[in-house]
Amino acid sequence: AEITLICIDIVSFTSLCTEVTPMKVMLFLDDFFSAVDECALLFNVIKLRTIGDGYMAAAGLMTAFGNSIDQYFSAWRALSFAYKVLQTTSTLQDPCNKPVKLRIGINTGDLHSGLVGCTHPQYDVFGITVTIAQLMEEKAVPSTVFLTSTTRQKLDKESHKNQARVWNVKFEPAPPVFVDGWGEMDTFLVNRSLEEDNVMADIEQVLPHCLQRSSLMITKMKHGEKAKKEWAKKKWAYLFGSQKSFPSNDLVSQVGRAELNQLYGDDQI
Repeated sequence: AEITLICIDIVSFTSLCTEVTPMKVMLFLDDFFSAVDECALLFNVIKLRTIGDGYMAAAGLMTAFGNSIDQYFSAWRALSFAYKVLQTTSTLQDPCNKPVKLRIGINTGDLHSGLVGCTHPQYDVFGITVTIAQLMEEKAVPSTVFLTSTTRQKLDKESHKNQARVWNVKFEPAPPVFVDGWGEMDTFLVNRSLEEDNVMADIEQVLPHCLQRSSLMITKMKHGEKAKKEWAKKKWAYLFGSQKSFPSNDLVSQVGRAELNQLYGDDQI
């Protein structure tokens, strides 16, 4: 089955790390990754890994583990997830009080996946599809979504099969990208501005096409702000189609920002 990979990276993160304390960097990354995690849950996108400031996720991956319905609108869910991340993080500021800008690349194709290692086994994905997705992120213009022709084709196929485009979007051809061992790859920029009044309303039309575990989140969110906050406190791990809840043990929840300020001083966090 074709898997759609989404790679996300924070612009100028390396230079940011040299300007502020490690504690501030970690607090910022916790806020950022938590926000992206919630977007992934909303659109049934599977979080694969984080490396530094990078975040990799996949849509359609659970098909390999017997959940065939995960292919349903998988490319549109991936694209909607990417836009939701841009919208959600647009209000975030880094520790230097600068707006957070992201590069997002998307690619679709076949890949290999499995647990590797013995001392600390990790589920991961491998293959040219992964390499191209990472390259698309590297080549992306900040605050845009950059995708390959294979993803564009899958988006069109899903729209045609279901006799409707999920949300109104135009694809702007971009210069081809050379992939070592593959050749030139046609690419596209998603031409839809976050500033448009109805962009998120259009994107959220994909929600009815999401799987069962997201419907629980949507139901809870409809019960008000308190329910939304309670849901946000939950952390979920997904592996081989299973789900397991576990408490958040991050530094902020254990100690709290006020206590950290007292321990280290505000200028040290």
